[in-house]
This record gives sequence, structure tokens and C-alpha cells, in this order.
Amino acid sequence: MVVAISWRLGWISKRGIEIMIKVGIIGLGEVAQLMHLPILADMHDKFEIRAIADISPSLNSFIAEKYNAPKSYLSPISL
Repeated sequence: MVVAISWRLGWISKRGIEIMIKVGIIGLGEVAQLMHLPILADMHDKFEIRAIADISPSLNSFIAEKYNAPKSYLSPISL
């Protein structure tokens, strides 16, 4: 699995400036499904899953719907 990351300044809280990190996941295998994606989803106040990429169209559709990923690609180069 490869993770592509971009970030932007978010909001200002009592602790200072908060940052929302936008994440793109390349490879949706077992480790991504059991570890990485659930952890990122649980930390939705810090991370936003923006895009996913895998060679399996059905897996792409399933994961995109489950984690509300707005973009899905069949090639990591497209991401």
C-alpha cells in the first residue's frame, strides 16, 4: 500500500491551528482494509480519505462507498 497525502490549514481551535490531511490510498488489500482504512476513518477529524486506487473495479466500488471516498481509480498513476 502506498499513501499519497496533501494537507491544508483547517480551523483554529483552543489548541491552535488544526490541519485536515487529505489522503489517497493506493492498494486496497487485506492490510489496508483491516488496519489503515478503519484507523483513518476513526480519525475523521484529522484525516479525509479523498481517493482510492486498486486494479479491482468491484473492490474500488465497495471501498469508495464504505469510506465515502469521492474519487476512485483503477491505476495508481491516475491518482
